[in-house]
Amino acid sequence: MRNKVAMLACALLSGPLAAGDFEDAFVAASIGDFAKAAQLWGPLAVQGNRNAQYMVGLMHGTGAGVAQNEIEAAKWMRLAAESGSAGAQGELGSMYESGRGVPQNFAEALKWYRLSAEQGNPYAQTSLAGLYGNGKGVAQNYIVAHTYANLASNSQGYDGSQRSWARGVRDDFARVMTPDQVAEAQRRAANWVAQGGDKDGYGPWVGSRLPEELSLVLARTAARDIRYPSQAQLMRWQGTTEVLMRIGADAKLKDASIAKSSGYDILDAEALDKVRRLKEIDHVPNAFVGREFSVTVPIAFRLQ
Repeated sequence: MRNKVAMLACALLSGPLAAGDFEDAFVAASIGDFAKAAQLWGPLAVQGNRNAQYMVGLMHGTGAGVAQNEIEAAKWMRLAAESGSAGAQGELGSMYESGRGVPQNFAEALKWYRLSAEQGNPYAQTSLAGLYGNGKGVAQNYIVAHTYANLASNSQGYDGSQRSWARGVRDDFARVMTPDQVAEAQRRAANWVAQGGDKDGYGPWVGSRLPEELSLVLARTAARDIRYPSQAQLMRWQGTTEVLMRIGADAKLKDASIAKSSGYDILDAEALDKVRRLKEIDHVPNAFVGREFSVTVPIAFRLQ
């Protein structure tokens, strides 16, 4: 289990890293000094560094350098996932699928796997294929399942054994599909690659949400001057409000409503107010230009 943290640290060390505690923690983890890594990553995670939050979550989940605590792992994974970490989104999906640290919930697993898969995470793509193929948390759809597994099986982010796993998942579903269904799944996967992940602008499923990148851009924009209600701070209320935005073909906001409550009306009202001030939307992907579409934007309220 601890090898998962060390292997990830080694992989990240192969790319450019910021100097200081962050890099030192990766070095420590890569040589097995998880206690030191935890000491260095911990403060960075508290400060809001999503990569550190992800690593701290992994350490709590595996017991590397800290006492194993799945509930604590889920807390850090959620923070990193809400900030856009594809790795954390995939891991949080896995936790919901298996019921580790959180109540088992296939719909939540689907949500987090999908967000991670849309960022190209092959692990999440393969896991998402399993949910679609087995009808867990979503209506069974072999075409979507095959599409995601096919994407993962050709991902450069997977090693040989992982690609074999994805191919196995893909081929299992292919055996119960018609030739036309397989051809359609292959077309969708090829189109995804050809358009840099845009998948016709709608994803390989029917009625998909806009790619997560725009959702996070909108969330960051709305959060720039968000006011944390004083009553909520006093009562220590925290949560994430998901706001559904309907964007017109002219890239202007047509409507906004609460898709999922934070659990507190006062936080929901503040989130909705900020999103409604986003009158015109920048960074609309080419596939959506001139079209009306909807996107769900998460607005997080977290006490420091």
